[in-house]
Amino acid sequence: MAFLVNDSIWKKYKHIVQNFIDQDAGLQEVIWLKHIQYPLPFGEDDDENNYERIPLQALINYNAFRTWPLNVGTPSGELDEINCAMLVSQKQLVEKGLTNNKGYWTFDAALDRFIINGELYISKGDTQVAQAKDEPIVFQVCLLYTSPSPRDGLLS
Repeated sequence: MAFLVNDSIWKKYKHIVQNFIDQDAGLQEVIWLKHIQYPLPFGEDDDENNYERIPLQALINYNAFRTWPLNVGTPSGELDEINCAMLVSQKQLVEKGLTNNKGYWTFDAALDRFIINGELYISKGDTQVAQAKDEPIVFQVCLLYTSPSPRDGLLS
C-alpha cells in the first residue's frame, strides 16, 4: 500500500500535533471511568465498583456537533455542555499503558464514561485522528452529557 505522505513530512506533522496537544492546547483534567468486566463474588449488582477511575488530560471542544438533537436551545450560542468533542493524545495513552499493541486506545464506547468539570458524559462515537500512515496521533471522542443516577455513585 503506497502512502501519499513521505516519512519526513509525516514525522514533522506528528511532532507538531503531539506538541500542541501535549503542551500548548489548554488541556483540562478528565476522569475516564473505565468499565471493569468482572463478575462480583456473589453476583451482586454494584455499578459504582465496576469502574476504574483513570485521570487524563484532554482538549475539550463544547458544542462541537450542532446538528445533534439538543435538550437546551441556545440561539445565542452560549455553552450548553450537552455535547462535546474530547481530544486525547496517543502519546499520553501509550505512556499510561492504555493502548493495545497497535497503538489504539482501548476504551469501551458502550460502557465507559467520562467526567468533565463534574459532569458525566457518555461516548457517542470516536475516531483516531491523523491516520495518514495508519498511525494514530490523536483520538477524538464525541461525548454527550448524561444525567447520572444517584444509584450509580460515579460522581462522588
